[in-house]
Amino acid sequence: MLYNFITKPDFIAYDLKALPNKKIERYGKKSYPILIWTIRTYEESKIAKQYGDSYIYEKIQV
Repeated sequence: MLYNFITKPDFIAYDLKALPNKKIERYGKKSYPILIWTIRTYEESKIAKQYGDSYIYEKIQV
């Protein structure tokens, strides 16, 4: 995220395990969409919604 001012990303994808994170909160306020990954359960999706705009879901095969 250090070079975002050069690369100008369309969104930021961030691991759920690394949250909460002050940098992500700051970038979210600058209107970068925040996607949280990898979500595997309904409970994780509720947590992800607190920190990001959307999330990336991975279906677990049984």
